[in-house]
Amino acid sequence: GIATYSAASISGTHFISNSATVYGGGVFMFLIMSVSDAAITNTTFQSNTATAGGGMLTLSGSTIGIGNSRFIANTATNEGGGLQLVSASNVTLASNRFHDNSAGSEGGGLYVANSTITLTNNFIAANTGVTTTGAAEIGVGSEDGSVIYGYHNTFAAKTAGQGVAVDVGNGGADTVVLTDSIFSGYSVGASVSDITSS
Repeated sequence: GIATYSAASISGTHFISNSATVYGGGVFMFLIMSVSDAAITNTTFQSNTATAGGGMLTLSGSTIGIGNSRFIANTATNEGGGLQLVSASNVTLASNRFHDNSAGSEGGGLYVANSTITLTNNFIAANTGVTTTGAAEIGVGSEDGSVIYGYHNTFAAKTAGQGVAVDVGNGGADTVVLTDSIFSGYSVGASVSDITSS
């Protein structure tokens, strides 16, 4: 994979079967707040592994856009099987697919910590992880004061009647607003704690 510490634009690229000892199996971005932006389009992250952020991990950064990309069968030992976002101030995820990713901790498909993110028209399905309460988690994990706005997203369970689509809270008040979204096959659509609005 690659690691970058400045503004980056990635398009039409495939990151397949890469591994990292710690962060971001396919891509690791450490972007300086208010200075470095990132844009990722039409890119595939598949079968990558890392301790955190199996497919990709982004730390800091002012404006990050990820669109029309695929996170497939990536694995994280800890959080964020497909993608992990940490301390990112303005993130947009649009028309992406997160499926068959796994995490040993929270956020099988996507894990968000201390970040502001807008999710639009994403398909998040068949991802596995573990919530802070020990339940099998499928989908999105959020904590440490994150702000998440979601519009027209689909969350689908790997196995009917299993897991949590969105696990919210732990370590600080989060704000989460989900509009016109589909939740299919979970035992729990959203598990909520330390939340300011929903």
